[in-house]
Amino acid sequence: MKSRVRFTAVMGAVMSILGSVAASGQTPAGRTVQGTVYDSLSGAPLARATVSIMSRSDTAMPPRTVQSDAAGGFAFQNLSPGAYLLGFQAPVLDSLGVTSPTKEVDLSADGRGALIANLAIPSARTVHDAFCPARPRQDSTSVLIGHLGNATDRGVVANGDISATWVVVARDAKNQAVVTARQARATSGQDGWFALCDLPPNSTIAVHAISGADTSSLIYVITPGTRGLIRREIYIASRLAPTTGVIVGRVRASDGGHAIAGAQIRADASGKTVTADDSGRFTLSGLPYGSSDLSVRAIGYVPQRIVVDVLVGDPTRLNVSLLTGANVLAAVRTNASRSVNANDGFDKRRTQGWGRFFDADDIARLHAWDVNDIVRATPGLKPMGLGFHSVIRMNSLFDPVKGCIPYYYLDGRQLTDVVESQDLEVYVQAQDLAGVEIYNRPEDAPPQFRPITATCGSIVMWTIYYKGNGH
Repeated sequence: MKSRVRFTAVMGAVMSILGSVAASGQTPAGRTVQGTVYDSLSGAPLARATVSIMSRSDTAMPPRTVQSDAAGGFAFQNLSPGAYLLGFQAPVLDSLGVTSPTKEVDLSADGRGALIANLAIPSARTVHDAFCPARPRQDSTSVLIGHLGNATDRGVVANGDISATWVVVARDAKNQAVVTARQARATSGQDGWFALCDLPPNSTIAVHAISGADTSSLIYVITPGTRGLIRREIYIASRLAPTTGVIVGRVRASDGGHAIAGAQIRADASGKTVTADDSGRFTLSGLPYGSSDLSVRAIGYVPQRIVVDVLVGDPTRLNVSLLTGANVLAAVRTNASRSVNANDGFDKRRTQGWGRFFDADDIARLHAWDVNDIVRATPGLKPMGLGFHSVIRMNSLFDPVKGCIPYYYLDGRQLTDVVESQDLEVYVQAQDLAGVEIYNRPEDAPPQFRPITATCGSIVMWTIYYKGNGH
């Protein structure tokens, strides 16, 4: 585990001077240094950054500071000839755990006009390579950085364990799907800082943090592209603590900003659900503390899953904006080739009449957040319990009261370690599904989806097939 990275120690010295030396009211006549502060992470100018300039030729001259305007612009006027050091501070730098590079400026005595000196937050690739060094040039992995905090007192948590899990689905030489679970781990430093390196690009990963008896819920993060960067604080709390957390918020449409009445909001960690009122407002109470996922959906809008931090004290306040569309099914149909690989036999088995089948359109009509939502639409199956700790059970002749836990298959391979919903969520999410087959009885399932000693039915899931790329 690397401690927080500083790109230069010089700027830290500059800022310590700024804290102890008041800016002089006298400004010598001379040159002008001006420029723009740019946020390379968001691809936009950075407003309200504190820009500083310090003379290296005259150490008795106090540093001067200005704040960048709405367009990121700044200017220092009436500077004496000499060498200067230019830099800036902004909250985003602190959140990244880095200091911006400084820039040396040389103002000659015979120069005229303004000297242009632009400043920038390091790019995502630069920050990635600072936290995850010595990676090959062709490496495409992303990094998740942040602090591990305590939801009770909002302090940092040292020596906590942060893990990320994801699934890699590939085809072997026989064109059979191979499902492999991968994991990355990190330990928070004394200041709570952590960096999870080697995360797959353009993927959904399940993140979990724990320290002793304190834990976060399972949260999901979508990684960016090649050598990408994700910034996220993670809060943990005792699972034995009272569940008295509160989230209050409002759901609006991204197009026009009007309130979405009737939107459903669900706390994934507990399974608690509320409905937004006519003004789009909602209150979720009785929640566990710490970081967790919140799911928001409404008919005619694209569902959204959000990571929220529920802390002791004031309620967590949230404004949610849902994207609109002509209809969800049209978006699904245009999502590349959102179907099961023809070689996997999904359509053929569907025509044989055994089992219950859901294709991409069926899943979209259900507005399914997870496999549990599909289960609720299937006779003979039911999720028992709440949130991530719920268990899907099938009707069973062997145990008519409790039922049985089905066998799970993903892209043709059995998942042997799935019991609770949180186990299944690590492998697949509803938005990645192109088809689901459900066989309520073991004798109904095809041999390839039925263990020899099967005493329960099977749930077979297929992820989106992109032509030419496999699953």
